Amino acid sequence: MELFLLRSILNSTVLFFLIGICAGEDQQYLNCSRRFSCGGGGFENVDYPFSGSDRPSVCGVSLLKLQCHPPENTVTIDIAGVTFRVIEIRTGDSSMRIAQNETFENICAERFANASWLSERIFDGGDTKLQFSPAVENLYFLDSCASSVDFPLKNRFNCSFNGTNRTKYVVDELFFTSTNTSYTTLCKHIAVPVMKTAWQELPANKSPTVSDLAKLVSNGFEVEYRLNNATNCRFCVEHKGLCWSGTNSAVAPPTCLFSDGPRQLDWQKDEPLNVGRKIGIGIGAASFSAIAMAIIFLIYHRRYKKRMTVSSFAIHGSSSHPQLAKKLETIGIHLFSYIELADATDNFSSERALGDGGFGAVYKGKLQDGRTVAVKRLYEYHYKRVEHFMTEVEILTALRHQNLVSLYGCTSSDDKELLLVYEYIPNGVLADHLHGPLAKPGSLSWITRLKIAIETASALSYLHASGVIHRDVKSANILLDDNFSVKVADFGISRIQPSGATHVSTGPQGTPGYIDPEYTEFYQLTEKSDVYSFGVVLIELISSKPAVDITRDRNEINLASLAINRIQRHAVHELVDPNIGFGSDFRVRGMVGAVAELGFQCLQMGRDMRPQMKDVLERLQEIMSSKDYGSEDFVDIRIREDDMFMLSSGSLTLSPESLLSSELK
Repeated sequence: MELFLLRSILNSTVLFFLIGICAGEDQQYLNCSRRFSCGGGGFENVDYPFSGSDRPSVCGVSLLKLQCHPPENTVTIDIAGVTFRVIEIRTGDSSMRIAQNETFENICAERFANASWLSERIFDGGDTKLQFSPAVENLYFLDSCASSVDFPLKNRFNCSFNGTNRTKYVVDELFFTSTNTSYTTLCKHIAVPVMKTAWQELPANKSPTVSDLAKLVSNGFEVEYRLNNATNCRFCVEHKGLCWSGTNSAVAPPTCLFSDGPRQLDWQKDEPLNVGRKIGIGIGAASFSAIAMAIIFLIYHRRYKKRMTVSSFAIHGSSSHPQLAKKLETIGIHLFSYIELADATDNFSSERALGDGGFGAVYKGKLQDGRTVAVKRLYEYHYKRVEHFMTEVEILTALRHQNLVSLYGCTSSDDKELLLVYEYIPNGVLADHLHGPLAKPGSLSWITRLKIAIETASALSYLHASGVIHRDVKSANILLDDNFSVKVADFGISRIQPSGATHVSTGPQGTPGYIDPEYTEFYQLTEKSDVYSFGVVLIELISSKPAVDITRDRNEINLASLAINRIQRHAVHELVDPNIGFGSDFRVRGMVGAVAELGFQCLQMGRDMRPQMKDVLERLQEIMSSKDYGSEDFVDIRIREDDMFMLSSGSLTLSPESLLSSELK
């Protein structure tokens, strides 16, 4: 019977569909269905809010009009009268990487020092707000400085222009703003936005070349584009309509483009309003098709439900959560349908499973637009899971950092399961590479481990500066891409610390082996709780040992206890993974010793004795860039007897000098 009904519906649908085609599609809809493509420039199928090429301006936001240049195979965009080369567009997190079209190939030219544009002027808002991503900082190029000005080696570079040799200077934003010297009066200067990581990768012990700096600038910088009415467009897309410039009206309800003409959507009733456009056969065909598809869906859904077994994803109570719906609408995050994500993951097939944590399982999926994603399926739909769900959504939509995982969207409050959609990071988690299924002797070099530590510390430092305590820092929450670059993940139990508060009073949560013992005792969560957890991660990177191992001696089941014991006994060599060169390379030995000392500081029982995460990051960067560890003078860790006495009394905050000794074994 169902099969007969299905065939009848399909036959009728095809007939009405053909009639609908004869009625013709709306020209504006057809125009905006064409996406911007510039094959030679590497851009294909770019959609709203961009326009350009044969995609009319009305189909996008006026500020985001792209230009294709076939001879050079480049794409450009004009912002405030300045032309920028578009290097990359990432619609998933509403960002793009751009560089000034004149890429300052000769940064020694006089015009560079006297350039008239400043980034603050260009990205000052408007209907579509453009802002730097957190991964960007300004470099300040200084010229014609007073003779009293002097800079470290990394900040000086030599120029030759029109037969004249001269020394110029380049400093980062922190240097420019944190010293007592007023460089604005002592030098000509220009602020040039660049990616932070690109600047940090330049060697600290030598002057950069003109080629280095030109490459740095031409690599561009990341900006985020924020639409004033992104919610309108999302609502439009959910109803299978196309966004266009009319969608971005500040007056609700939004107007969307459909094949039979523009229509307004009433988001109070969650249904299209009849605006009297093309009433007749075309509308009849579309309406009948919709009814037909609804019946087909009901038949499919009935059969699908029979195949589904009751599992740990059981739903408690109503699937609709009004408070959740209101919050999601305010945030403006992209909402996926459950069916779309089920299709993307082959109905959450076990073959697509990437991992299984305390709050949900993660599956690899492929969206209809071709993006590979990771879909987290939270266990059970109750108030606690909704809280974890919203925490993750709020944090990852508000914050952007190159070492935080990107959230592409989630399901709505009307769906029967809570699903989160992230960028897919292909190389697993740090724990797997250190002591899990991907661990191979010698496969993770010491420099790679130190780079992972720096990038993780950078993400945590950024979180703390933003008032966020991660609360579950561990090697299993540090994702790695194919280049072993870090993406910190899993913010379900994170907390936002109120401004001016010294702590958050809450019951201890986290993962055994990583939880701050003072937090466990006094129920006071602080940023220093993350510092303790990160200290455990540092010891994992040094030792390749798990944070908890019940096969170890009773007093050393926790890696933190094991590390403190070995460092206090001057036996770091018993802690270190023998495959990272500690016994054969003096520089590695010195660097490992310095990181062990830093980990020791992070693992202090009292939170006041631990460093702040920004100081941890700075110290790790110093260790990476320093050449001092290349001799036998820095190969041992010792704690002086008087320091040992103070440590046992709990009154010492250790410094690098207190642990590193020039005395050899």
